[in-house]
Amino acid sequence: MVDVSSIAPDAMEKDESDDKEHIWRVLGYGNPGTGKTHFGFTMPEPVFCIDTENKAHSITDKFDKEIYLFEVNNYDEAINALSQSLDALEKYQTEEGVRGTLMVDSMSNMWDWAQQKYMEMAYPGRDPNEVDFKSALQSGDSDWQSIKRLHNERFRDKMATSDFHLYWTSTSREDYGAILSGSDDPPAKPTGEKNNVYKATEVLHFFEGEDGRPAANLKKNARTKWRFGGLYYPTFQKVEEIIEGIVDAETSPEDITLGDLKKSFPQEVDLYDGDPDLIMGGGEE
Repeated sequence: MVDVSSIAPDAMEKDESDDKEHIWRVLGYGNPGTGKTHFGFTMPEPVFCIDTENKAHSITDKFDKEIYLFEVNNYDEAINALSQSLDALEKYQTEEGVRGTLMVDSMSNMWDWAQQKYMEMAYPGRDPNEVDFKSALQSGDSDWQSIKRLHNERFRDKMATSDFHLYWTSTSREDYGAILSGSDDPPAKPTGEKNNVYKATEVLHFFEGEDGRPAANLKKNARTKWRFGGLYYPTFQKVEEIIEGIVDAETSPEDITLGDLKKSFPQEVDLYDGDPDLIMGGGEE
């Protein structure tokens, strides 16, 4: 048998990989008032929240846990809050052995602020309505490349490559591509930088369900094929339980059906082999 450790000493063996703790990188999007911010405060503590909307403080009293809030109003303040949050989370992990959560509420605002910051740098004194950002310039970076650098390299990627749980919120918009393709009931899509969803391991669509109750669909999960829909009053603990149950079922040597798996969950939730938004018709009841 080949002694891999002598050839590739930095390679992780499968057993080591299997035992690694999953780092949650969740993107939650939806209309205002659908429970996105509430979900973030149910993530593993301590939770450091970069609040770009200055509204999160209105519900922190509902939670008996360590929550730290940064109320920021522009790009520079958000960058500073990010630096402080990462330093504090690293301290918690080193000294207390806990993996906390970094929350940004919302990433939609950060995408807008990156554009505003670029305007200040590249077009000082210009009316934003008079500037048409170029996707290609004769020399150097395009406007959009520079904006993406401000948003992605200086902000998003510092979180995405960190060792902490992440939770980002985003508002939603209609899927214009689906509309142009003739869809009568297109699913919603998150606003903000379009590649944010690819940096997340789990994507949740929050919406107002039956009788006005907040609900969520699992749009993406990096570890499973099956997804859930219609989870009422979603919390991290509920989502974790369902996803871990799906992971166990999909890796089980037994032939477990979606119906069998659904019966094992204490809460009422539907399971799908496919996109729940499309199957449910836009994601909402």
